[in-house]
Amino acid sequence: MLYLEDFQDGQAQGWPEIESRAQNWEIMPDPASLGNQVIQNPGITDSQILFHGLSFEDAVWRIDYSMLAEPTINFHWHWIAEPYQRDQETVLHSTYSISLSDWGLRIVRGREPFPEVVLLDNPWRFTNNRWHEIEISTYFDTLEVWVDGTQAMSYQDPDSLPGGQLGLEIWSPPVEGSLVYFDNLRVCELTGPFRSRFSK
Repeated sequence: MLYLEDFQDGQAQGWPEIESRAQNWEIMPDPASLGNQVIQNPGITDSQILFHGLSFEDAVWRIDYSMLAEPTINFHWHWIAEPYQRDQETVLHSTYSISLSDWGLRIVRGREPFPEVVLLDNPWRFTNNRWHEIEISTYFDTLEVWVDGTQAMSYQDPDSLPGGQLGLEIWSPPVEGSLVYFDNLRVCELTGPFRSRFSK
């Protein structure tokens, strides 16, 4: 285990926007589980936040989430927010964005100032108003996304990004009544190819 945040102490260490209740973030009791603390965002405005602290390379990020009215969620993985050199070129920032919305799942490689590249799409269907677990892993050049113990996407990236930080992004949906909950953000190191512990 490299990182764990379950919000049980009412704090969100490393997430300043959540700590300060900015961008509509709130730490609150889980309405479906007495005694459990979660974070929520109604998604009424777009929000993008970055975890400050650790960077991760060969690892898996597990997140529990539940949502209503299906806003678009981006899980940013290997996010580097500062300029760096690669192949004698300056990259301003880069990230893998795993998007989850009413049309399914998508993996995008973003690397400014270069164009974004859609790596994979999957018309995955989610059930609203229930908890799901998403697992995002990289091992060397292979990026995988698992949902509730089932592999949804796997991509071997010939132009893979270096390790980086975590980020969460919410795009407001075109309908009212949206709400997203997150809980149990944890990252585990990988010493071999990833396979979910709940794989079917």
